[in-house]
Amino acid sequence: MKLAIFVVLLISISACQTTKIVTETDLANTPAQKIGGHYVLYVRGGYDDVCQSEIEQASKYLPGVHFVYWSQSEQTLLVDFDESKTNIDSISVAIARYGYDTERHKADDSIYKRLLFQCRYK
Repeated sequence: MKLAIFVVLLISISACQTTKIVTETDLANTPAQKIGGHYVLYVRGGYDDVCQSEIEQASKYLPGVHFVYWSQSEQTLLVDFDESKTNIDSISVAIARYGYDTERHKADDSIYKRLLFQCRYK
């Protein structure tokens, strides 16, 4: 009986574990780089307008974000935001959850594989 309870408990605990869909890099939680009045975040993506739209959409609607523009050629996101409402790491996580790697956070391969073919970069 004790063994049965232990097995049920062990299975329940295992089922409750969450899968990590974003992995931090060494740059996570470091000060954001600012160039020309915009914060800059390196974001890997394909060379297509759809990819640009997805990357910008991932961060555009976060509270406090005022401006986003992803340069396909430079693979960088220029972003302006209210520092009292969000930060560069929150923006980076939001983009990684869409499947795009940033310099601060890496997307899980299972999320990356859901990207449109033209947006894949690996």
